[in-house]
Amino acid sequence: MTTIEARPLEEAFDVEIEFEETDDDNGLTRSDVTPVVVFLLPGINSSKSWASVFHNFSNSPTARQLITETVSGPSDLDTVDLVFRFRLKSFRRDYVHQITAALDKHKAEHPSLDVALVCHSMGSAIFADIVEDIASYSDKNPNIEFHHVIFLGSVCKRTHNLNLGKFCKRLVNDVGERDFWPIAAWFVNPLKYDPVGRFGFHRTMVTDRIFPENDHSSCVGDDHLRTWVLPVVEDGIIRKPEFRRTSSPYNLVRLLHAVFWGLLVCLGALTLFSIVM
Repeated sequence: MTTIEARPLEEAFDVEIEFEETDDDNGLTRSDVTPVVVFLLPGINSSKSWASVFHNFSNSPTARQLITETVSGPSDLDTVDLVFRFRLKSFRRDYVHQITAALDKHKAEHPSLDVALVCHSMGSAIFADIVEDIASYSDKNPNIEFHHVIFLGSVCKRTHNLNLGKFCKRLVNDVGERDFWPIAAWFVNPLKYDPVGRFGFHRTMVTDRIFPENDHSSCVGDDHLRTWVLPVVEDGIIRKPEFRRTSSPYNLVRLLHAVFWGLLVCLGALTLFSIVM
């Protein structure tokens, strides 16, 4: 059986080329290539139909095999979960169980596995909360390698960059400059969320990719997934969009954020004072 020479993950893997480089009697078959298990973590009211993009792509006879798994909670996430977070403990527990159970199943069928995760919106925040649990599972299963985590429209806290960056080969954060929802989440609960899906992490071990035309929906649209996400998942190729300098409203948003919470604190203090008096 012909073996594949080890190469850095960033280098493109093309099965058609590999077939050409082997002889007909002892050639490479698709089963010789380590498959990629792709976990898709949708966000609030996020259509799960974008999983079909990965399913269709994995049907190609010359593509690296992609095994797609959609992870969701006991019920659909909604805005109440974003604000009050009462149910998130059960969601996190369920996510860990689904991911580890799926990997146990697939590792029984394959000697080794590569793993990627694509998280949209609130799905990124939940994954950041369970990353240590998944890392513990990974430590016990050396034949399972977590390569890339891709965030789309993320509301994850910026300070999670270290845990996420150590967990995988690379964290890729796709930023949509027309995406309002990460800002809204940050306004609602700044202790738990940051607008990294709108302004980026800008911290170590994260690759921020800026897309001026993307909003909260188009970042999981077929075009973005095929053009920008699938190359990372399949070949480890992190393509960069063409750089366009834009005037960022970040400082203005920070000011509005401070004013909003300042007024809220003052209103709460006045209400308490009026009750006491």
